[in-house]
Amino acid sequence: MLEFIPLLDKNNGVPIYVQLFQYIKQKIEDGTIPEGSFLPSVRYLSAQLRISKNTVDSAYQQLVAEGYVASRARIGLIVLPLEQPVLSSILQEIKHKPKVLLDNKAETFEYDFKYGDIDVNSFPHDIWKRCLTKALTNEPDLLLNPGERQGDIGLRRELMNYLFQSRS
Repeated sequence: MLEFIPLLDKNNGVPIYVQLFQYIKQKIEDGTIPEGSFLPSVRYLSAQLRISKNTVDSAYQQLVAEGYVASRARIGLIVLPLEQPVLSSILQEIKHKPKVLLDNKAETFEYDFKYGDIDVNSFPHDIWKRCLTKALTNEPDLLLNPGERQGDIGLRRELMNYLFQSRS
């Protein structure tokens, strides 16, 4: 069983469960608590740290919500493997791409933002024309309207629903 003793300060203004959550999260991220390890039970950790079971449970629930641990029935909380950020994998891919020569010059670049690199033969002209016509005729007053300052209400609702589902 894992043994850890976080320094919890009841007088610093940060709730104890947040301090405990941050401590365990940091230990998981730096590898001190490896993936596949089981966290101590709520009862055991609350007795060891002399804090309430609700406090430990709140910290554990936050770890579950953020994907650091998973709850296994009658077994406990197991530390999950950390996900690699998508950006780091893209950067690794870019580093290994060959450099491209431009007009037989020695210039190289990592990103090609050149406008007009469209395969004209396979472009869906009919679909594109229908979409343009629909956009121009269905709501002509919204076409040139700058919209709400906070952004489109439909987009904001979709983002709200997504965040509610993914972050509880």
